Amino acid sequence: MPEARLLSVAEVLATLGISKTNLYKNIIRTGRLQPVRIGRAVRFRSRDVEALIAGVGPEAGR
Repeated sequence: MPEARLLSVAEVLATLGISKTNLYKNIIRTGRLQPVRIGRAVRFRSRDVEALIAGVGPEAGR
């Protein structure tokens, strides 16, 4: 199985077309997208971002 690509905050913002504030307030705090921490760096699994866009998964109804 191929490994999931990790996206930076800037890549997620560009993909979703939202502001950093909106990402943290409305997406992360509500649990719709879980960050992966690597040291001090924050990354997101590409498959999780794709699922958020598609509106699938347990977080879709939030």
